[in-house]
Amino acid sequence: MNEFASIYDEVYQPANEAEKLELIDKLHSGDYKLSFSSLSAFAVSPMAFVNYKVGERKETPAMLLGNVLHCLLLEEEAFKDRYLIGPENAPLNTAAGKNEWAAFAMDVAGASFETNKQGNYNIPAKGELFKLIEGATGMKVVDRSTVDEARFRARSVVSNRACRYVLNKIEQTEVALPDDFEVDGIRFTGRIDGKGSRVIADLKNMPDATMAKAVSTVWSRRLHWQAWAYDESFGGGNKCYVLAVDGSGETSAICFHENNLSSAKRQVRQYVQKFKAAVLESMLISPTVWDRSQDFWCATDMNPEGIIYL
Repeated sequence: MNEFASIYDEVYQPANEAEKLELIDKLHSGDYKLSFSSLSAFAVSPMAFVNYKVGERKETPAMLLGNVLHCLLLEEEAFKDRYLIGPENAPLNTAAGKNEWAAFAMDVAGASFETNKQGNYNIPAKGELFKLIEGATGMKVVDRSTVDEARFRARSVVSNRACRYVLNKIEQTEVALPDDFEVDGIRFTGRIDGKGSRVIADLKNMPDATMAKAVSTVWSRRLHWQAWAYDESFGGGNKCYVLAVDGSGETSAICFHENNLSSAKRQVRQYVQKFKAAVLESMLISPTVWDRSQDFWCATDMNPEGIIYL
C-alpha cells in the first residue's frame, strides 16, 4: 500500500514570488475567506500559511486519493459521472504503457496522436494528457492504482464497527458551511463530509490511524477547530466525529467532547486575532511578515530577533 502524508506534507509547497504577492494583495483587499486548515497552517507560521494557500490550488496524489475516497464512500452513485479510470498496468514511462494511454484517450476523448518510427504513439506528458482528456470529457482522470487504494480504504472504513455506526447516521454529504459564517469578522469556508441529525462526521486519510497516532494527528492538525466551526455554523449541540483511515487498513472513529469544542472556540478566536494583526502588519510595516517562521511567535520587544532561548 502507498503511504500518504499529513495535510501539511500534502500541500505545503514553497510559493514563488508572484503567487505570494497575489495572495498578499487579496489579504490587503479583504476579499478572501479562510478555511480552518489554512488557519491551522497560520498557527504553524505565516510562511506555512502562504505555502498552504498556494499549495491548496495544486492537486497532489494525496489530495486526489482523498477526493476519490470521499466520493466512493459518501457519494458512490456519483463516482461514474466524475471519474474516468485509466488503463490497467500501463506505466507512462514505457512504450506499451503510452500506447495503452493513447488508445484510452482516443476512445474516451476522440484524441489523435502521431506514431514514431517504431509504430508507438507519441503522447503528451502525463499532466497535459490528463488535461486533454478532462477537457474533452468533463471528467477527472485517475490512475487505477489510486482507485484501488481508495476502494481498499473505503472497505476498511465500512468494516470498522465504530465508523459504520457513525456512517449509518449520515443523511447528507458534502454540506457547505453557511455563506455568512464568520469568526470575529473573518469569513470562513468549509464543507462537511457527512451530516445527520445532531451528527457531523469528517473523513480523514492519515499516515497512521491506530488509536494513539490518530489522536495525536487530530490534535496536531487541530481538527477540533474544524469540528467546532462545523458544529457552531449549524446551531451547536452536534456530536462531531473524525473517521480516520490509513494505508494499511487501520481505522478509528474519534468523537470530540464538548470541552474540546469550547477549547477550540477560544483557540480559533485567539489565532484569528493574530492573523488579523499579521495582515495589518504586512499592510502598514512590511509584507515580509509572510516570510517569517517560528521567529514570528517568539519575537518581543526584549527579543526582536525571535530567538528561542532554552
